[in-house]
Amino acid sequence: SRYKQPSLTKTFVYKFEDLNWVQQRNRELPGSWHKPEDLAGNCRSPQNCGSFGGAFNGQGQLFIGIPEQNNSYVTLDFTFHNLAHEYTHTVQYSQLNAPANVKLPCWFAEGQPQVIGHSLGFDSFADYKRSRMIWLDDPAGLLNDYSAESILKFYSLTGGSTGGFCNQDIRPRVYDIGYFTVEALAAIKGIESTMDLVVGIGNGLSFEDSFRKIYGISWSEAAPILAKVVSATYK
Repeated sequence: SRYKQPSLTKTFVYKFEDLNWVQQRNRELPGSWHKPEDLAGNCRSPQNCGSFGGAFNGQGQLFIGIPEQNNSYVTLDFTFHNLAHEYTHTVQYSQLNAPANVKLPCWFAEGQPQVIGHSLGFDSFADYKRSRMIWLDDPAGLLNDYSAESILKFYSLTGGSTGGFCNQDIRPRVYDIGYFTVEALAAIKGIESTMDLVVGIGNGLSFEDSFRKIYGISWSEAAPILAKVVSATYK
């Protein structure tokens, strides 16, 4: 609550069948980082309808896509988690005055909202644990495995120190490996430390400089340690 936030946030909740409606609501906004074509690309079918969150000129904007409930993951808790995740993007954008993935490494830009979304989105530990296990059960895919070496490779491919560059082939993993990495940082120094890192970047520091200022260690030194922690989490 001590960070800069929008004084007004507009939230649009929709299904695939509402796509034309939400695209029109987007056009009526005074400006947005998210365009109608982005909404269409992120909501391609009734079962595959995702969300966006951000802030533009001081106004928070959440576009919450609700996929059809064809599995146990899509529940009311999922929606609460999603709202907390996307609202965290509005806070990120407010510190940066820019989209999060432009100024933050991709794994951090999405990993931080995942930690906060999971912390706030569930009414019971059982539901929290169930959701967490869904992310832990994701197959390694192009990473081959969850060894510390593979996770270090993931950091390099998702912009560990390259100003938001993100290898698109591996990008979906920012929501799980990124989540567990930022979770470790929050465990080390508190959840606010992760937003303090964002504030530093918003004030003109590089990711590396802000990271060292907050955590007292360089990113190049921290990455192998965090990779071991995340690998152990999967094991």
